[in-house]
Amino acid sequence: MKTPAHNTPLGRLMTERGLSQSFLAREADVTQSFVNRVAKGSIESPRRSTMLKMAAYLEVPVDTIYPE
Repeated sequence: MKTPAHNTPLGRLMTERGLSQSFLAREADVTQSFVNRVAKGSIESPRRSTMLKMAAYLEVPVDTIYPE
């Protein structure tokens, strides 16, 4: 299980909920590499549609996991 970065909104939320990157990716129907890049803060312009998938699974607004 990869540990998400704690210094990003998504990383903190995943840690709080005990979610792994692979689990979130599978449940939100996105790639694990995408989750990894967002959790690390290494993606600059993620597709809104992909972010909406994760936000919907997590039941949070998109700006909660990736503030614009």
